[in-house]
Amino acid sequence: MKKKIIISDDEKLNYLAEEIKSILSEAVFGARMTLLEAKHLAGETIIKNPLYKKSAKGSGEFISDLSKRMGRSDRDIYFCVQLYQKFPKIERLIQTLKGKKNMK
Repeated sequence: MKKKIIISDDEKLNYLAEEIKSILSEAVFGARMTLLEAKHLAGETIIKNPLYKKSAKGSGEFISDLSKRMGRSDRDIYFCVQLYQKFPKIERLIQTLKGKKNMK
């Protein structure tokens, strides 16, 4: 004879809460990864552009002018450039971040 396991509504609600937390957590991580990939590509595009090289490797004035034309902050555009300089290979960046995610 099989014993019937009874799960309370409270336990079911806890399970549902954990499941939803997991779904949302994965979605947020995916969105952040997509944004970082876009910022990496933006940094690569800036650095490989002849105007960047012509302006003494992206002087503050160049970054400032570019960011104003885009309606973005200087800091945001500078971060894109720094991200690409630190991680020229996007795969290395992704591996680094996924490794940190798994450590949580």
